[in-house]
Parts: sequence; C-alpha cells; structure tokens
Amino acid sequence: MVSISRSMKKRLLQLLKALAPGESIEDSTIDAELSMGEPDTFRLAAGLLSKGVPLCFTSLTGWHDSAFSRSENYWLARDRSELDVMRKMVEGELAFLKELLTGIEVASQRMESCRE
Repeated sequence: MVSISRSMKKRLLQLLKALAPGESIEDSTIDAELSMGEPDTFRLAAGLLSKGVPLCFTSLTGWHDSAFSRSENYWLARDRSELDVMRKMVEGELAFLKELLTGIEVASQRMESCRE
C-alpha cells in the first residue's frame, strides 16, 4: 500500500475540480496520474470524503476487493441528493458489517461453549 501524502490529496482534488459538470474520473486515470493502485485510490478518495470533501464514487467495492474488475468513478457532488446516495451506500455497508460482527460473536460463543 502506498503512503497517501498531502500532495496526492491535493492532486486528486485538482483532478476532480477540473471535471466539467456531469463528468467523473475513472480510478485508472487517477492511478496513472498519481502512480498508485486501485485500493490506494479508493482509500485516498474515502479519506477526503471523511474530512468533509463532497466526493462521490460509484460503489464501495474499493475498500474490500482490490481484484474487482469493475471501474470506480469519482466526482465532486453538485447537490445534496448525491451525498444522500453516498450516505445510503455507506449505511448499507455498515448494516452488512454489523451482521458479520454479530456472526463472528455467535461463532465465537459456540466455539467457547463446545470447549466446556
């Protein structure tokens, strides 16, 4: 994993701000511009969003599946409705992750009870 520098964040913001309204930029273009790989591109974009930059992307696959072949697209939100879509995507992932955590806890308890 590449260390994400301040200059990389700044460069990604420049790329996003240069887009015409309605345009997005593919992760492969960002990767080439910043000399980084897809998971690092997603982490960079997600880091900007977590700091309040109104950044949108097409899906959340980048955080867990770097081998996924579908391209991710990134753009700056032009209105709140785009951020609402992002919120719903993240909430969906959180619900999924909470289910996984519950399953891990159940499995752990079952393993413990089998030892007794």
